[in-house]
Amino acid sequence: MCKVTGVVINRQVLTVETKGFLHISPAEERDVIAVKEIADRHRVDFGFIPRVAFYEAVDKGWLLVAKVDGVVVGFVRFRHRRDKTTTLYEIAVANHIKRQGIGRALIYRLIEHARQHNQLDIKLKCPVNLPANHFYSALGFELVRVEKGKRRELNVWRLQL
Repeated sequence: MCKVTGVVINRQVLTVETKGFLHISPAEERDVIAVKEIADRHRVDFGFIPRVAFYEAVDKGWLLVAKVDGVVVGFVRFRHRRDKTTTLYEIAVANHIKRQGIGRALIYRLIEHARQHNQLDIKLKCPVNLPANHFYSALGFELVRVEKGKRRELNVWRLQL
């Protein structure tokens, strides 16, 4: 059992526990193949994401990966904007290891990363019908509005840092 502790959200110290050794770090080029495989398994939720988007994110430091015992099991792709907002594009965990706190640990690490880059908040859009909305709410994100997307309505979430 691995315990990740120490991220503060809304004045609470949060903890995540998972089986195996969990390590979250900036992605390297060699991680992109595994990240793309995870993303492709979530294509219904994300749509198609070209491999080049992940390579660009690696180059800019905008892709974090979660590894358990050295194997990529999750990722979060984001962008730190000049207006001090971090936009979260996708977060996903491999199906065989879901519900063990890895997604939560990725968000905690993203929060730390955003704070280190002097960001003020994290924003994201999520289709209204996805269970991920409960995940964001449980992590303290605030539902800002619902907007019309190209194919479906989207919840717009914000976490003030």
